[in-house]
Amino acid sequence: MMKKLSIFQKIWFSVGILVLGCLATMGIGFVASVNTGDDITTIIQFSLPSSKYSMKAKVAFGEQLKCYTDAVLLADPEKLTLAQEKADEVQETLDNMMLLPRIDREPGAAESFQKAAADHKAYTDEAQIVYAALSKGDKIGLRRRGDRTA
Repeated sequence: MMKKLSIFQKIWFSVGILVLGCLATMGIGFVASVNTGDDITTIIQFSLPSSKYSMKAKVAFGEQLKCYTDAVLLADPEKLTLAQEKADEVQETLDNMMLLPRIDREPGAAESFQKAAADHKAYTDEAQIVYAALSKGDKIGLRRRGDRTA
């Protein structure tokens, strides 16, 4: 078929192919830029705030653990109140993480945050009982509860 075309037609046919290739490339570039914009929005609205919240929860949890240790070592049950305040701060931070926009864009994030919140609450509930007894020097009460660490 190309043998029957004149040189002029062959040139225009080649130019047409180049134009179609250029249009296809521009279309693909446009779609990629839209996807990139959506990814940037997800990073700004979800990833960065969740990182900030994660760091805040980590620091507060570390302070919670330090308060428990101080309560036992110093035999100061008042430190348990401070530990509970830090636990409430951790719980509030984890709850706020579940409210972040675009959480649905990150597979498994909501479930992970819910599990972390539930695990932290269970830990705190148990720790308040155990460390309250330890801060008073009551290791016998822990043995009665079936705790092997006492």
